[in-house]
Amino acid sequence: MAKYDILTQNLRYDTSGENALERRGPRLLHILEKYAPDSIGFQEATPQWMDWLRGRLTGYVGVGVGRDNGRDKGEFSPVFYRADRFSLKDGGTFWLSETPDRVSGPAWNAACARICTWAALEDRQAGLFLHMNTHTDHVSVEAMCRGSELILSRLKALREKYGPIPAVVTGDFNGEEHSSVYAVMAASDSPVGDAKYLAGRQINACGSFHNFLKVDVSKHTPIDYIFLTPDALRAKTYQVVTDNPDGGYVSDHYAVFAELETK
Repeated sequence: MAKYDILTQNLRYDTSGENALERRGPRLLHILEKYAPDSIGFQEATPQWMDWLRGRLTGYVGVGVGRDNGRDKGEFSPVFYRADRFSLKDGGTFWLSETPDRVSGPAWNAACARICTWAALEDRQAGLFLHMNTHTDHVSVEAMCRGSELILSRLKALREKYGPIPAVVTGDFNGEEHSSVYAVMAASDSPVGDAKYLAGRQINACGSFHNFLKVDVSKHTPIDYIFLTPDALRAKTYQVVTDNPDGGYVSDHYAVFAELETK
């Protein structure tokens, strides 16, 4: 049986003052040191954030490209994984658009270009593990839903290629549990399920977007998710990470963390 500790964190793009990267970055390190995830999905990772992450996340390797040019411009939705456990067998980034395999602008009335980065990771002891990570649009419901449908289609294709390997889809989906995008991801015929409801134990099962405490998370459900393939994985625990290192915030989102194991 293999165990996978997974974390997803919207970083919020770099800002100034109290919420500058230089102040929030050390708080992120505190979270990662405490929870020690095996793989991480980040959202809103600007080039500045990517430079910081690659320089500071000792023991992790990050994969992904900027959404604006497929290289180094625009936000990334990277996957970071433990270098002492995994090697990258395959991976890439596709655009949530009608032309997913080339750099694309906003699609389906989206506010901006959107992407999904994926990594097929060779676990040195347990074989392949797939981590897909995304940030769907915040304006267009059509873009949210069609982008999510594309992600699920790609997930199915990758599992046809590599077999029924354990897989997770993490990300900021910009929709709570009553939303249309959540309905796509959690549909009865979806290949994934929400770790929150598959977990044996829930901790802090509250909302994940707090907008630096301008939102009462106790009255909301998350917009950040860890979806897993229930035919290959079970969730032991699920939690919204409400830690506030040094009395401050990593982001305007809380991280979401789950402890998973293979069936």
